[in-house]
Amino acid sequence: MKKHDRYMSSSSCYSEHMAYNLKSVTIRVDNSREGTEKIKELRFDIQSGKIPLLFDNTGKFRNGISPVSCYPNYETDENGFYDLSRNELTRTF
Repeated sequence: MKKHDRYMSSSSCYSEHMAYNLKSVTIRVDNSREGTEKIKELRFDIQSGKIPLLFDNTGKFRNGISPVSCYPNYETDENGFYDLSRNELTRTF
């Protein structure tokens, strides 16, 4: 697992018949104003290429990837904290 500024990322899974790379950036937020700002900041960092997940450093979408989002680990309800993951899935076969 690697850290990129304030985000966590991870990668790679292989099987006998298929291989793929999964790169993920995860933040822990809630639905407060501050949490919403963190989500906007993450989206901007990805779209600008600062975090090279879906776009290159010129802001161009990278071909051959599938974007996936995930919202796991809810603390309580819509008012509690949860994890927000933005993922990139690429096939390597």
